[in-house]
Amino acid sequence: MLLHHLIYFSRNSVSGDDRAHINHLRDILSASQRNNRRQGITGYLIYDKHWFLQVLEGERATIFNTFERLQNDPRHRGLTLVQSGPVLQRNFPSWDMGGSMRTVEKQEIFLRYGIASQIDPKKLTGGTILNLAIELQAYEQEQRAALRSTG
Repeated sequence: MLLHHLIYFSRNSVSGDDRAHINHLRDILSASQRNNRRQGITGYLIYDKHWFLQVLEGERATIFNTFERLQNDPRHRGLTLVQSGPVLQRNFPSWDMGGSMRTVEKQEIFLRYGIASQIDPKKLTGGTILNLAIELQAYEQEQRAALRSTG
């Protein structure tokens, strides 16, 4: 199977306080993990109160079908394809769908990619979004490993 990736951004249309956003992210990731596992999709979602940035990996037709389905999801507005194309290997092989909400603890990572205040996805390239997701994934893995070693 030839692997592809698809990188997009969309406007987050969900309202609420920080707790509502955290619960919303958990709901999205849980549903995505179930669906993506069945379809052979991996990826990573970057989430804040205003935007979704997402990388999907898998068979080309499958990830484009997922992208089409997301265009009808009321939680998203203005889905914009940033980049797609073949890849040699998965960047998120262990993540049916990993995800990260922007928090103060992760702000330094965002700063390295020129994101100081609100995300402006129109100023980000596909490569920037991909590298940001890879770095956030590494941060999440380090945090989980640290919790396991202290527990």
